[in-house]
Amino acid sequence: MLAWARETAGFDLQAAAERLRIQVNSLRTIESLEQEAEISASLFDKMVRAYRQPPLVFYLSSPP
Repeated sequence: MLAWARETAGFDLQAAAERLRIQVNSLRTIESLEQEAEISASLFDKMVRAYRQPPLVFYLSSPP
């Protein structure tokens, strides 16, 4: 879901990492782990705003 939300918002990994102020490798790891990834509340909030998705979308098992 994280990669889908990022791509839907029109960001590649590099642009999204810059927007979220994290390393590209960190974002890649978070997206590859998804269910097991521990995302801080502040990073989650940044993703919601940057990717322009409602928070509940990130908890879906597949893209809407």
